[in-house]
Amino acid sequence: MSDKKIDLATNILKIRFFEEKLLDLFSEGELQGTTHTCIGQEATAVGVVSNLNKQEDFIFSNHRNHGHYLAFKDDYIGLMSEIMGKEGGVSHGKGGSQHIHSENFVSFGIQGGILPIAGGVGWVKKLEKKKSIVTIFIGDGTLGQGAFYETLNIISILKIPIFIVIENNGIAQTNAIENHLSGTISGRISAFSVEFEEMTSTNVFDINLKTAEIISKIKRDLIPRVLIVNNQRLGPHSKSDDYRDISEIEKLDPIKILESELKLEYEKIMEASKRYIEDVYYEVSKRKYIKEY
Repeated sequence: MSDKKIDLATNILKIRFFEEKLLDLFSEGELQGTTHTCIGQEATAVGVVSNLNKQEDFIFSNHRNHGHYLAFKDDYIGLMSEIMGKEGGVSHGKGGSQHIHSENFVSFGIQGGILPIAGGVGWVKKLEKKKSIVTIFIGDGTLGQGAFYETLNIISILKIPIFIVIENNGIAQTNAIENHLSGTISGRISAFSVEFEEMTSTNVFDINLKTAEIISKIKRDLIPRVLIVNNQRLGPHSKSDDYRDISEIEKLDPIKILESELKLEYEKIMEASKRYIEDVYYEVSKRKYIKEY
């Protein structure tokens, strides 16, 4: 088993247990407000982000941002502190679950709100002749926002080297994609002459290989590209607003793929990841709540 495979698997399991811990804390009344987990979609976050330069590249994420942030920054204590309103939070208690800012990582809760900002950062980096990649994560629900098409238009005309990852989990909040999206996602992208690829996968190893190819092409050709990843979120939109048959969608659980791929190594990695998240919670629980903003 290669070290890279173990690292990818470890990151997925740590993100999964982190978010399950958050949901437990909400149920126990220890967290307030809301949160949006990426449970079931961790393979996309880890598979893509593992190919990025953590110092030079940029990520713009959305309301379902935890996996992207943790895969990029590996800052579990900072994010849990932020969500729990404790001292030492990544955004000093002002961002909560959705609005995270840490150097070259930004997430925004309003659908599509990140796209023009990310396009601007990508344009600046191009003018500076930097090889930095700006990666944007959006979901299929964002395809109803005009900012998406305005950004596609500009980055296509100006040839801005941006990587847009569309995580199509087939449902926008509780609205199935066939009820809110006419035509196809790929058809909408090709209308702006932006190159794209599409895959249906929750296999982190396959996603990792595919995105390595795409990022290499972006850096070589200095033009935007889009990757559509068809997957499933296993959790609700937020905490309890879900009416799907879980027995059907859980077949695509990336954790099951890890079990099959890692075999004997899986149990060891799983237990170590669980302990890690419990240690994170223990550390954060000792911190004081923020009293003033």
